[in-house]
Amino acid sequence: MERPKLAVVSETDTDKFSVADTAIRVDVAVLDKLMNLVGELVICRNQILEFSHSEIKDDAFKSVSGRLNLVTSELQEGVMKTRMQPIRTLWNKFPRVVRDIALSLGKQVRLEMEGEETELDKIIEAIANPLTHLIRNCLDRGLETPEVRVNPPSDEFVCERIAKAVK
Repeated sequence: MERPKLAVVSETDTDKFSVADTAIRVDVAVLDKLMNLVGELVICRNQILEFSHSEIKDDAFKSVSGRLNLVTSELQEGVMKTRMQPIRTLWNKFPRVVRDIALSLGKQVRLEMEGEETELDKIIEAIANPLTHLIRNCLDRGLETPEVRVNPPSDEFVCERIAKAVK
């Protein structure tokens, strides 16, 4: 029986695709199920690897177990990457939040963000509200109005910086 041939896509070919062609939405429940299956596969792989390190002299078995190890590791890494998203998706709302709060408080603030491309697990969405609350508190309690900043003189604008902490 002949194996099916796989299409090979080079990096230059992927440049031709639009964003819509390279991104999809996947239900988190599907990802969780895949993660559980990968976890089971990892356990099976580890058991087979234990057998392959024993007294078994069958080269075919050792070859297959080595290939299983490689494929399982790549699958596990790939599935884990599907849950990753750029922190930019969370940070996109902060400029508006800062602008609106600063305007309502009569304060002048310049927001700087760096590290927007850092990818984190989808669970980052769970901290969106606490981060927004921290920003509100910083602007409300941590910054003076321009009139107060005149004596003693200091910058007219206050810079609020958000940077990734993960390297």
